[in-house]
Amino acid sequence: MRLKLLILLYSSIMLISGCDRIEILDKLVPIKNMSWNIQDTLVYDFEIKNTDLKYDMYLMVRHRDIYEFQNLYIKTLTKNPDLSISAQTISCNLCDDMGSWNGQCIGDVCFVSFKLNNRIKFLQKGIYQIKLVQEMRLTSVKGIMDIGLKITQSPEISSNEQN
Repeated sequence: MRLKLLILLYSSIMLISGCDRIEILDKLVPIKNMSWNIQDTLVYDFEIKNTDLKYDMYLMVRHRDIYEFQNLYIKTLTKNPDLSISAQTISCNLCDDMGSWNGQCIGDVCFVSFKLNNRIKFLQKGIYQIKLVQEMRLTSVKGIMDIGLKITQSPEISSNEQN
């Protein structure tokens, strides 16, 4: 009995540690009064210590079902350690063409995650800063509860999987 318990415990630890990826950033920023004003800039700082690794980046949105649109447009401004800045605008599909919310919903609250980058390499060591601004062409967007960013180390890919 003890041997079975030890094997189960060891297997559980190995499973958990094998799936564990290094998190560089995991931050949700609450939106005051569920109304994202065009002047409200959300800021996320993180440090890259190893430029040899690859990373996955996710954008997370928690919203109410009173959100009026299918998409949420967000402008990203990334400041690199050398202070250079890159910008892009992304479209997050919060619901499908039939009007059903994407992600997971409990009651009137929905949570959806978007993979922004897959296996990217940061070219510089140091502190990065990402700023997010809503680009909906409205003074205020109602129904958004939180916006988050998550950056994790990408899992290793064997040479067989790369082909």
